[in-house]
Amino acid sequence: PYARRLAVWRTLDPTRLPPPALAAVAQEFADARPDNADAWRLLGRARLAAGEAFAAVRALERAAELGGTADDYAALGESLVVFNEGQVRGGAAAAFAEAVKRDPASVPGRYGLAQAQLAAGDIAGGRAALAALAASLPTSDERRAALEAEVAALAQDPTALP
Repeated sequence: PYARRLAVWRTLDPTRLPPPALAAVAQEFADARPDNADAWRLLGRARLAAGEAFAAVRALERAAELGGTADDYAALGESLVVFNEGQVRGGAAAAFAEAVKRDPASVPGRYGLAQAQLAAGDIAGGRAALAALAASLPTSDERRAALEAEVAALAQDPTALP
């Protein structure tokens, strides 16, 4: 039964658990620590890895309420994008904006806001935001090359949205 599997999963190295098992263990951990932002953050990430976007959103909302870091809001925005099947809509843009408000250098927050601009039809603004983000990263950061490629693709074809 499930309870027996959960008991076994609790004894194993969490980094070796498959995402659904990790999510089950993380749920138990968060339920036992309802006011611990780290527990809800872990649960949100585990639920997202398990393909449970709605449950991830709920857990990350709780982490943001409790912790309120830029990373919490960026993770919430990312989970909302997954929940919305790749679209930056609903509360995702607001979560990314909150991430940037709390940390203006937040890479996922800035990226999410640029994607929101693109989704809203502001191609020039979104492209400029992506270019600025790329320029802010060290040349050794692999994300920089990916962002530069995205900016170049948008310059060639403004409809080439990710």
